[in-house]
Amino acid sequence: MDPILFEIPTVLETERLILKMPSPGDGEVVNAAIKASLTELKPWLGFAQNTPTVNETEVNTRVAHAKFLKREGLRLLIFHDSHSIIRLIV
Repeated sequence: MDPILFEIPTVLETERLILKMPSPGDGEVVNAAIKASLTELKPWLGFAQNTPTVNETEVNTRVAHAKFLKREGLRLLIFHDSHSIIRLIV
């Protein structure tokens, strides 16, 4: 089966969490999460060696959005119920 035909929810909600695919406009909140976690991310993730700009993060988020739609990548953003991002899953 062609992966583009897979039905994958774009948002999953629980009582306390929201998991959603990256979308245009998410760059600012993702960038804030990266900046808040930079010390913890640096040893593990190549992209965290330098602090990205909001524009760089927005571009990355839009690429992730396109890959999700094409089923080439299934990155999810995890938010608290307060809509503050807490994790990035690649």
